Amino acid sequence: MKSRLVLSLLAACATSNAASAEAPERYVVMSCPEGAAFGAAVGSEAVRLDMPSGGSVPLRRTRTASGARYTDEGGTVLWTHGAEARIEQPAAPPMTCEVGLSRPLGAPDVEDGYIARGQEPGWIARFAPDHVAVTAAYGTERFVLPRMPAISDEHRLLYRGEEEEDVEVSVTLGRLCTDAMNGAAYPDTVTLRIGGETYSGCGGPEGGLPPA
Repeated sequence: MKSRLVLSLLAACATSNAASAEAPERYVVMSCPEGAAFGAAVGSEAVRLDMPSGGSVPLRRTRTASGARYTDEGGTVLWTHGAEARIEQPAAPPMTCEVGLSRPLGAPDVEDGYIARGQEPGWIARFAPDHVAVTAAYGTERFVLPRMPAISDEHRLLYRGEEEEDVEVSVTLGRLCTDAMNGAAYPDTVTLRIGGETYSGCGGPEGGLPPA
């Protein structure tokens, strides 16, 4: 019985260490031909490749003479070398893309003008280290929301107003988002909730990554 307990603890530690090793460290957004944009949450040995149409594909790192190459059994390939990336997908021609945005996968750098915006109805959120200022409903509603304490998901930030305001901004870090109005790509997905209404938007540096 004791030996089983020891083995279980060792297995749990190994699983924990493996999960830690696979945790993504950086998020990049790549600008590709015909206005397509891909995102990638990059770890030491694995990548989550975010597709322009939504969804994602997990890839594992494979040996290569130069750069970093990630593949899966289905034939999807991401090959990066400096500021250039090559993406191959089954039944599609390969694409050569440019890495336009790259940043550690953590809290956004508000010093660089981190911003979020959504459309229909238009809203915008400007971030500071401890709060976010929201202008919604095409400028007719304004809120200042404090940042909440850290939550269990380390790749998510939460800002919430007073109970009577019932307003909340949630930032999912490292999740590709494309602005529906101008096609610019951003590294994060942002949700604004006012009362019972929820609005989707994109977050990142001012202007995002324009389509190629």
